[in-house]
Amino acid sequence: MSFVALNAFDTLFFRDGKPFSMGEETWANGLFPPPLSVVYGALRTAYFSEHIGELKKANQVDDHTSDLRINFFAYHGGGKYFYPCPLDIVRKKGKKGEQEFSLLELVERGCDSCSSLGEDLPMLLQFQGQVEAASGLIDEISLNEYLQNSSLPPDLLNIDNYLREEPKIGISRNNCTGSADEGMLYRVGMKRMNELSLAVGYSGLNITGCLMRLGGEGKSVSVSELYENPHVQGVSVLQEKDDFFKLYLATPAIFNEGWRPLPCKIPGAKLVAAVIGKPLYIGGFDMKLKKPINGQRSYPKPMRRAVPAGSVYYYQGTADVQGDSISDYGDKQGYGIYYIGKVSKGYSI
Repeated sequence: MSFVALNAFDTLFFRDGKPFSMGEETWANGLFPPPLSVVYGALRTAYFSEHIGELKKANQVDDHTSDLRINFFAYHGGGKYFYPCPLDIVRKKGKKGEQEFSLLELVERGCDSCSSLGEDLPMLLQFQGQVEAASGLIDEISLNEYLQNSSLPPDLLNIDNYLREEPKIGISRNNCTGSADEGMLYRVGMKRMNELSLAVGYSGLNITGCLMRLGGEGKSVSVSELYENPHVQGVSVLQEKDDFFKLYLATPAIFNEGWRPLPCKIPGAKLVAAVIGKPLYIGGFDMKLKKPINGQRSYPKPMRRAVPAGSVYYYQGTADVQGDSISDYGDKQGYGIYYIGKVSKGYSI
């Protein structure tokens, strides 16, 4: 497997799932980090730019990029890897001097309690006191302690300090008069990364170039090899049927049943509780050449709803998960990369 860092030269922009048609919408927000499908497509494009003669083989039986698989995705900066903070870690609202972070407790669900997921799960994740989401990035050492010992991080990396928004304002001009067309003012939410890069681990493809296009407007990023490989150490397979374990999503996942994985993905285990974030909407365009309609050669892909990275699922049973992805869609593109963690014995089970 190859590990590379994608370093942005300029601002980057990745579209979210909202429509943005000239003359109809004037404000285009974006997603960050980019959808894994965007990174996957950029890696394939980088290969074909180095082997232009093979472009005609794209999406054919002899396509050399068909074996490409993204196995790892995170942030990298200062020689460290950073991951989305698990959503069962919360920030306490309390007196100064107290421990800042806490872990949601897994408890039996009472007959008078309900879940925001709208599902009849037997347990709940809760905390006695006022808390708020602990947004940020967790470093690899802290993530390993969280997975192996349910330990809390000493601190989180505030990504806002490394990701600055630089909106771009644009207009459409009339070719005849040179003046701005009425109703054609738009704003695009570009992002600039500082001292932080995107780390990607992939297999099945050999890319030797040092530049790659990524995101809207054909912006370029440099591709540099990472010599310190990531070492996320989840727990080993649990054998006891009454054991509890957690499944942490390091990348977004797309499930056929909405927010929850199919039971067949984790044989021998029962889902008992979950804490998930707001869904992401993943779309894109199919760039495969087809018969043009009104001069258009690319077509929108179906919009899919993804569970965001950082979401955590609690199970009871054996943690015999198959493969390195739990997503029902886009597993080769890097969706659904997960790590297994222990459930602290201090929980009220």
